[in-house]
Order: sequence, then structure tokens, then C-alpha cells
Amino acid sequence: MKNIATLIIIASVFLAGCVSTSQNEFGTTSFSNRKNTVNISALGELEIGKITIVNDPAISKYAFIYYIPPTALNVELVKTVMIGNGLMRVPYQEVVDMVEGNFYNRYKQYSDQYGYVLLTVVTPGDAQVMNRDSMIPGEIKDSFVKRPDLEYRRVIEAFTNSIETMGYDAHDKVFMTGFSNGGTQSNVFSVIHPDKVEATAIGGCGGYLRPVSKAKGMTLEWPRGFADISKIKDITFTPELLKEVETFIFIGEDDTNPNNDILFHPGWKPYKAKFGTTTVARVETYADYLVEYGVDAEYEIYPDTGHQFTPPMLTDLFEFFDSIPVQ
Repeated sequence: MKNIATLIIIASVFLAGCVSTSQNEFGTTSFSNRKNTVNISALGELEIGKITIVNDPAISKYAFIYYIPPTALNVELVKTVMIGNGLMRVPYQEVVDMVEGNFYNRYKQYSDQYGYVLLTVVTPGDAQVMNRDSMIPGEIKDSFVKRPDLEYRRVIEAFTNSIETMGYDAHDKVFMTGFSNGGTQSNVFSVIHPDKVEATAIGGCGGYLRPVSKAKGMTLEWPRGFADISKIKDITFTPELLKEVETFIFIGEDDTNPNNDILFHPGWKPYKAKFGTTTVARVETYADYLVEYGVDAEYEIYPDTGHQFTPPMLTDLFEFFDSIPVQ
């Protein structure tokens, strides 16, 4: 095989985590990292230089989109950026169309310039923020929105296998990014499946997942904490793995409109009083928390910018990923 590793920035493979637990100094439950054997057929020969949509129920119930620029195959390490998506409360096909458009209009130029493969698992609106409905059994019965994290893992594995069939070595971790709902996906997936994430860049995200049961005197249930994490099976979290995931958090200075805040409901008022009343304030408190936890984390607040995923943000996140040495 050629000496090329592929890193995927995310949104997932069906390696399950498991069930023995212990407590660390943060009061965090640790889960042993047990891998299941999964036979997912490769996608076959992947398209080069073409934005491609894949609908294959044998791999995932969700469509996924990828782009492999020729520049990604001409470097020592081929890196893939996996991007979380947004757009809620619209038919699923409209979400697919939006993601495809963003590949052309927003991401492709950076993929070409930096030599990264792009990959997105197109997540339906009700599953995008990985809330209780989509993650905890029994909350709702619609199987299409259940456990998007495991769909991400399946796609990552299938995509990696396909790159290997093309004659390249594929790294089994991903770089993950996203903005707004996509930022939430990046945050949540990197916390509960850190074995699959090399680094994450979280943009425009209003609420964050802390892998603890309590913080600042509050019990933190899903999706803000781990108080009831035992209800969510097949995750691979351990504190040691999470500490290996370098993290960049970014937001616009003027991104303070309550309509764009995932914690808009009045019931979140006590939480916001302790962790930040605005999305901008919560960026700093979460970055500080991660650093205290042991994660290499940094953040950037962009002046004169609202709830927008801007070119300077995209440049900085690709530069951030490029700065991380990969073994």
C-alpha cells in the first residue's frame, strides 16, 4: 500500500464502547473501549475530484457526501475533514441539497487548497443536536432520527475501507468540524467517541457537553452532561481518550441573538446563570473547562461577526488542523 493515511473530520463507524465503569477526579464515568467486529463492505472505487452523494442503506440510513480533491492524493498524509450539518424543520431531501450546495459554495475551495478530503453524514433536523429524543431509548419512536453518532461511525468505517481498497493506508481517526447545529455534532461526537476523532473545531455552538454528572452545583443530564449517560449504549468515552482530542472553539462576537441559541427555552435560565448567559460567554467558560480537564483547547471570538460561518473562520480551522502532527 502507498504510505498515505486518511484522517476524517466528522460526523461516524460502528465500533462500540462498553460497559465497565470507574470514576475519575472530575466525577466522570469512564467506559472501557471495546471494539465490535463489523463487516461493512467498502464503497468500491471512490470518485476523485467530484462531489458525490451516496445513498446506501447497507452502510447508513443517512445519505452522505464526499469530495476527494486531487491535491489530497499528492501529499504524504491524506486528511479528511468531516463536517457536521445544520438546517432543521425542513424535509430531509432539502437538507441533502443544502449540504451538497455548501460543498460547492463554502468548503470545496479549502479542500482543494489544503489538500483535505471532505465528508458529511447528512443528519436530519431532529437528530442534528443529538438531544434526548435522538440519543436516549424510549424518548421518541422514530427510528430514522435515533443514534446519529453510530451512523457517523458506520460511514467513517466504510469510507476508510474504500480508501484502503484504492491502495492507500487509511488512518482511523477524523478531524471534525461544524457550525451551529453542526458545531454541536462536532462537540458531542468528539466527547462520546473520542477514539475516532483526532481534533475538533466547534463553531457557533450554544450548548456544550461536559463529561461529568455535576458541575457548579448543578446535576447535568444529557445533553449537557453525563448524569444519565448509562442510558446511552455503545459509546467509547474515556477521559484519557478525550484528553487526546485537540479542540478549537470559535464564534462571532455579535452571535448573541436568542433565536440562534440552542438554550433558548426559559427552562435553561438556571444553567445559563452558571455557565454563561450568551453563546459567546459560554465559549470561554467551556474552553476553560476543557483546559482544566486536560484537553489542549483554544478559542477565538471574531469581531463584527454574528451567527455566520465566515471565510476567516474556515481558514483558521483548516490552519488549526494543519498544525496538528499525526502519527
